[in-house]
Amino acid sequence: MIAYPSYLDSIRKSRRADGQAALLDAAHKMEAFYARNATYSTTLADSNISATSPETFYSGLVIAKGNTGNIATSYILTISANGSQDDDTISKYRLSSTGLKQQTENGTTWENGW
Repeated sequence: MIAYPSYLDSIRKSRRADGQAALLDAAHKMEAFYARNATYSTTLADSNISATSPETFYSGLVIAKGNTGNIATSYILTISANGSQDDDTISKYRLSSTGLKQQTENGTTWENGW
């Protein structure tokens, strides 16, 4: 009984890579879209980005964009833990067009790095 909570914590930590992989894939697709269109995508569908991570432990991927006129000049991608991953202390990840990687513990303050 003592080892079970540690085991669950270890499983949740290993699943974090699922959310991180989803953001890295989305960023790759955003950059490919930018190379073709000289603007970043403003919707997930435009870049063929899934709102859910490959293993489905994270969902709700959203794009926040910075604009200059009608051109999206930057983005921040954010994804949240869901399902059994909700119990993890790291509840959200985000990645910006500048390459800044951040995470938040229980939805409070964003901290740099993953």
